[in-house]
Amino acid sequence: MNDIQRRAVAAGFVHALAQSREALTEWSRLSKSDPALVGMFIQKTLGLAIAPSTEDLATMSSYIQSDLQAQVKAVQERDADVVNHAGTIALMQQD
Repeated sequence: MNDIQRRAVAAGFVHALAQSREALTEWSRLSKSDPALVGMFIQKTLGLAIAPSTEDLATMSSYIQSDLQAQVKAVQERDADVVNHAGTIALMQQD
């Protein structure tokens, strides 16, 4: 993916979590320590042709941390049970 696509996917994913309680619940239960699993979940949720790579996920995470915190906060406020999980896409950076 190029940077524009990564930003669009990141914003779309946060939006999808805000719009779908089912997606938000599934996301909150998903292990965030496996980039392949996270990428497949994003792919499934957004209907992407391919899953985001580890590099894509790291770039998307940085974008969410720097530019989408208001949207993440809105998702977190939607359901107190997932407050600690809704924004964890921002924690997927790989060392």
